[in-house]
Amino acid sequence: EELEDYVAKRFIQYFQNYPDATYFMFRQEDNSTAFCRCERCLTAISDYAVNYTGLQIIFMNHVIEKTEAWLREHEPGKAYFDNPRQGRDKKRN
Repeated sequence: EELEDYVAKRFIQYFQNYPDATYFMFRQEDNSTAFCRCERCLTAISDYAVNYTGLQIIFMNHVIEKTEAWLREHEPGKAYFDNPRQGRDKKRN
């Protein structure tokens, strides 16, 4: 959870530093083999009954949820997009 909060705060800082930004993207890279093997991560994998990729997606979803919650309150109309064209082509209110 500490890392989730840290990453979400970095996205929030991005919007604070670049007020003209309208969206952010946070995506999983292909063919990643750099997975944490600490006891906490291995326990989470077991608890969630997922593999490393599943744990990474859960982490990303938590970061996105935290960042979007802040955006809804402080920067309405800005959001996360998982497709670059979605953010570029869609007009935001």
